[in-house]
Amino acid sequence: MAYTLDNRVDIYRETPIKRDSPEHVLQAGMGCSLEVVGLIDHATNNGFGGTIDKVLLEDFALVRAQLGLTTRRGESIRVESLAGDYDMRGDAPVQKRSPNDGPPWQVTSNPDGSTRIAVTAQTPERASELVRHAIRAVGAEGQEPIDLRVKSVKKYLPPIQFEVGLGGPAHLRAVAKTCFNYFGFKATPAVALRPIFSPIREYILHAVDGFKEVTAGAKDPFPRLACFDFRSEIFRALPADECFGPLDHRLVIRSSQSTGIVYATLELFGSIPYSVLLAENWADGDLCWALVADPRPDTQKFRQFNAPPDIRPELHREDVLSHVLDSDEFLKRTDYLFRHLRPIVDARVANAIVADVVRSASESSDGKMVTADQLGRLVREAALQSVRHIHRLDSETELPPTDI
Repeated sequence: MAYTLDNRVDIYRETPIKRDSPEHVLQAGMGCSLEVVGLIDHATNNGFGGTIDKVLLEDFALVRAQLGLTTRRGESIRVESLAGDYDMRGDAPVQKRSPNDGPPWQVTSNPDGSTRIAVTAQTPERASELVRHAIRAVGAEGQEPIDLRVKSVKKYLPPIQFEVGLGGPAHLRAVAKTCFNYFGFKATPAVALRPIFSPIREYILHAVDGFKEVTAGAKDPFPRLACFDFRSEIFRALPADECFGPLDHRLVIRSSQSTGIVYATLELFGSIPYSVLLAENWADGDLCWALVADPRPDTQKFRQFNAPPDIRPELHREDVLSHVLDSDEFLKRTDYLFRHLRPIVDARVANAIVADVVRSASESSDGKMVTADQLGRLVREAALQSVRHIHRLDSETELPPTDI
């Protein structure tokens, strides 16, 4: 859903908006459909997209791939394993092959003048297909094999390792930008342009304008205004009827006139929590705004509401940014995240296989009753597709142009 604001000044650079650009309050690639026109200029939006937004999306690429989100072009999100032998592509690891590996068969000349052809495949059907290609490739088309041997081997893949890098300076700035975007949308851009918000604007923009230096580890001239935060007391549960599920993005902005602080808490995918200091010397009263977004690609819902004022405690500046990363708690949260991702992945795979088998049944029955033989074939096909999905080995090998 898109909102258009009556504002012609970029809330980050304080320059005129020359070209309107829809800005996702939380990046669409993270699974949120709320976008706003009238916050920033197109050039500023491009700067975010090519720097800190890109870093945040890459840091969560594994989660996004498992959830079934796609790129802006509708392509599957690819995540490379540490060893480089596999890609995570949406649902399961896909073994990568180098162009130098050659075709997926081995040809050996025996002393008696015969030729031995060996193939390895996940299913008998795939093995048969590769044998036909191999025979054609060695110029033996039409000849019958003298000796045919089949060996069934149960093979288990080694653990596939991926690296998730969270918490870098550009990443934290992207989180801060998300929070400030929502504040500017809710409080109006005119409020977001006030001088008390200059520190957060400069903090966010420094990681864009000095992106190469920031990501290369150069000394940061601005104090950090965002951090991981695993304190349960400032991440109190939102009303259950306002949430969608355990993987929700939950963003809450609270201001307190008594402390003069405006701060945000953000939980991405219901698991990874941050706190962000937006401003000091606030004098416009108390507020507590909440945005909850469901990142699942088949829903993409979001909800905004005024949260109870006590949903977040009143904090001073040092309280907002006092937290130190708790490694044990971080591991618990990531375990929680992937345990809740697993049923979603399984359901997506099952739905895809069932839809494919049903489509096959409709084509083969031609409007007639499905016979027992047809049903048996469909069951076998579903089982084979399940095995292919589990392993996805050799599933995308490009064969030489020798189709039979």
